[in-house]
Amino acid sequence: MVAGLKPNTNYTFCGYVKGQPANIGVKEFGGTEVTATTTNTAYTFTYVKFTTGATNTTAKLCFYRWANNAGEAYGDDFTIYETPIVPNGDFE
Repeated sequence: MVAGLKPNTNYTFCGYVKGQPANIGVKEFGGTEVTATTTNTAYTFTYVKFTTGATNTTAKLCFYRWANNAGEAYGDDFTIYETPIVPNGDFE
């Protein structure tokens, strides 16, 4: 569980994972659970983006492998950061 998040704010949770398969995700932040999966045998940069709810200041960060999968999963260098919004303006 991570605390101290800002309500109605965009975040990215990321790290390097490998596995068969390996999953990262975020839940209990005021929105629908988000997940990303990799089946790479080498460490792969993997991320999920989410937006906290109107009153949410916490989120549950997850790294896991499903129990019914025979392979192993590894993770390293996980971080969470506020995702800046870059206005598109007149970019074409």
